[in-house]
Order: sequence, then C-alpha cells, then structure tokens
Amino acid sequence: MNILLSVFLQFLFLPFQSNPNMMTRVSHPPLHDVDAYDKAGPYEIIRRPDAAIPLDQIDKMRGWLWAHWTERRLALLIVIRYSVEGDRSTYYYYIEPDEDGRWRTAVKLERLEYNYKYKDPDCKRYREQYSAAYSLVRTELETDEAGNHKAIPTDQTRPPATYLLSFKDENGKEIATF
Repeated sequence: MNILLSVFLQFLFLPFQSNPNMMTRVSHPPLHDVDAYDKAGPYEIIRRPDAAIPLDQIDKMRGWLWAHWTERRLALLIVIRYSVEGDRSTYYYYIEPDEDGRWRTAVKLERLEYNYKYKDPDCKRYREQYSAAYSLVRTELETDEAGNHKAIPTDQTRPPATYLLSFKDENGKEIATF
C-alpha cells in the first residue's frame, strides 16, 4: 500500500477525541431535531491586517447567545475561527435542554490541525471536542482587584459590547468566556 493511502486511512479512522478536562457529562449535541433550532452563522472570524478581531461581529454573536439563553429557546450558533498558524476551528454552540431537561450550552469544536508526526504540511489531523456549560453569566469586561469578573444582574439591560459571557460547568467553574 502506498504511503499516501496509508496516511489517508489513518486520518479517516481517527477516533473522535475529547478534552477530559473540559468534559462535564456531555451528551453529543444536538439532542433534539436541529430543524427546530433558531440558527445563526456560520460567522467567520478573520483577523484584520492590523491583527484586530472584528469586535462588532463578536458582540452580535454574544447578544444572540444571551437572548436565546435567557429565553430558553433552542438555538445553534456556528462560528469559524483561525489560529495564528492558520488552522481552522469550527464551533457549534447548542442552547438546549440535556437528557434530564436541564438547559445547557453544549459546544462542539471541530479542528483540522497540523499533524506534527509527519513532515508534510498538507497532512492535517481532525479533532472533535465537546464541553457543556449549565450556567451562562454576563460579567463586566474589567476585573476587580482580585482578578475576578463581577456578574451583571440578569434583569439589567446592557448592549453586548459592554459585557462578556462566562460559561460555567455544573460545579460553577468557569470553562470559557465569549
């Protein structure tokens, strides 16, 4: 068997991989008929030539996620980002109830990464990771003296550019911000 076919078969049959440090009883989303979900995206986040990130686009996505979370509406947001090296990552944010009926934001991350095992720059490795947040909290952009972000009351109306979203696992530990 030639080397190219061998590498292709290894890539094809790589098992789906998850980061155990991010896992928190995650069932692979979506758990419901995706046709019933409100959908947004895919939004492609591309750094500008001055290395700036398009904050207006991120603010729009942040507001969309927060609105669907607070209204407990099935939702799917798709975001495509690129690493500094140019590797593409696609994030799928599912706002949905889990098997027990508890609302969560389940995140599926798909990546094509450079495979350092081989010297071929065109040889990529596919990875999937899953995580879930059972709490979504708006926080101030700036931290306090202790380095913590102060939570914003849910009844306070604010434009998305004035807060971050903090994703917290079942134990209340922050696993990501948006």
